Amino acid sequence: MVPGIQAPRRWGNPCYVPRVVPLLLVLACGDGDYVSADALQALRVEPSSATVEVRPGDSAWLQFSAVALLADGREVGVDEVSWETSNLSVGSIDTTGTFRSVDTNGGISTITASHRGVSAEAELTVIYRDEVFEDGLDADLATAFEQGQSSLDPDLVLIYPPDGVSVPRNVEGLAFAWEGGQDVSRLRLRTAITDISIYTQKDSWNATAELFALISATNTGGEVEVRVESGQWDGFLLTALRSSTARELSVNRLDVHGSVFYWSTDQQSIVRIPFGSLDATVYWPEADDVGGSDGRPCVGCHVLNEAAQSMVVTHDGISGAFTTVEISDVDEPYDRYTSDIDERVTFKDVSPDGRYLVGASNGVLHSWYMANGSRLDSYEELDDWITMPSFHPDGDRLVAIRSPVNSTLSDMVFTDGEIVEIPWNDGLIGEPEVLVPVEDTWNHFYPTWSPDGRWLAFNRAVGDGYANPEAELWILPGEGGAPIPLDQANGYGANGNSFPRWAPLPDDEVQWLTFTSQRDYPVLLGNKPNVWVTAVDERLLEQGWDGSSPAFWLPGQDSESDNHLAVWWVE
Repeated sequence: MVPGIQAPRRWGNPCYVPRVVPLLLVLACGDGDYVSADALQALRVEPSSATVEVRPGDSAWLQFSAVALLADGREVGVDEVSWETSNLSVGSIDTTGTFRSVDTNGGISTITASHRGVSAEAELTVIYRDEVFEDGLDADLATAFEQGQSSLDPDLVLIYPPDGVSVPRNVEGLAFAWEGGQDVSRLRLRTAITDISIYTQKDSWNATAELFALISATNTGGEVEVRVESGQWDGFLLTALRSSTARELSVNRLDVHGSVFYWSTDQQSIVRIPFGSLDATVYWPEADDVGGSDGRPCVGCHVLNEAAQSMVVTHDGISGAFTTVEISDVDEPYDRYTSDIDERVTFKDVSPDGRYLVGASNGVLHSWYMANGSRLDSYEELDDWITMPSFHPDGDRLVAIRSPVNSTLSDMVFTDGEIVEIPWNDGLIGEPEVLVPVEDTWNHFYPTWSPDGRWLAFNRAVGDGYANPEAELWILPGEGGAPIPLDQANGYGANGNSFPRWAPLPDDEVQWLTFTSQRDYPVLLGNKPNVWVTAVDERLLEQGWDGSSPAFWLPGQDSESDNHLAVWWVE
């Protein structure tokens, strides 16, 4: 209970007054004075602010009253009052000024009293509390933690998620992990109106999307303080209680929609995870068709296009044949056609209208009709290679990487790459112009436009871009300006951040960006490249600042598999 605040439960006495409310409140129960419009100078609500706590199955109620300030200086209670609450998600208020909360969530509400055209307001905070007991732990443990005095211990550390991470409200299975714990630990997640504790004997706990939806469904911005406490427990006494420093987590107010499709080198296939699900399944080819042992080639580089309702996949990585897969029914994909043996491509993209495929093979840019895979146009620079095209959403241009012939081994392995912009005219490829030039020894690779065309994400590193442990994420404003490093998403050390791809455009300031990274994920075994997600705040980017947040690991994937190029689909 919040000190000094009592959450009354006495339904038998409708005039019961919480001890924080002045005695004048009884006037709201029927003893109010008649106040004329001429005499009424102002109105106030008692209490002017209050806090109550609720738990699952245990709601609260609170009596409000209106006090009138008269022209002669007197104050009197009035009962002919119209009452309103601004936030019905946390409860309702009746004609007598009695507020009854829900027992499912917290929130902040403005209580308004109106009398003879004059209004006054009070602020009510409803705090939602809940406890989760794992490993058969007794509920008495909650009281032991509440009454215990913990000391800050630098050896008790939250190691995941990273401090300052931002997550969508529908993320499922986000893990919390710590080290340095003892017999029993309490993981505590607190906001201004939510206080949830998890009691466990383990050193990690996986949250649900339901929890984050609860946090984000308030009007407080979804900022969460995360802390772990740990002690020795003999079943009766809690001793040696210690606490970690707090970390901050932000829950975005909107869901992320769609599915993530990445290619797994271990499973030799495209794997799909619907966001908000932990169901990672082999998507294409079918599981019994995967791999090279039966003659079916391994697949890798892929792109999806909503207008064409298609996925295009290259076989065997570099300059392979490609297959167009129909995914109009996302749960039942089927092959539309596979290209002829001489029609090959590595990196590619489909025009926004779904009519054309543009891709690079051995440094030459080609375009094909999506309908049947027949070639339309080609563009070759004798002294340079062109690779990694990405269409602008407007469909009138694309970007690609250009590198000198003497710096290039393949469409994937090169140095001295610069980003060029290439005009596109209904299937015909124009002359490239430099957008991001080579500077010093920097190499640029894997460019990709955001869904609204405002931002171009790409990678930069010294040396070859393929599997480069020094690869970093950068963003270029679409309307021009200096490139911006995404330091928060890049993290510390050499993480090999590559293959950035944008989620479908949300109705929010935050866009979501997936990328491949070989950073440590301390919750599960595996040190292979996996898919990570960062929130990108456009408001910060517009100021020229790093708009990313520390990244989180995409739940549901196999942490012991090489997972790359997480492309989003709208379903």
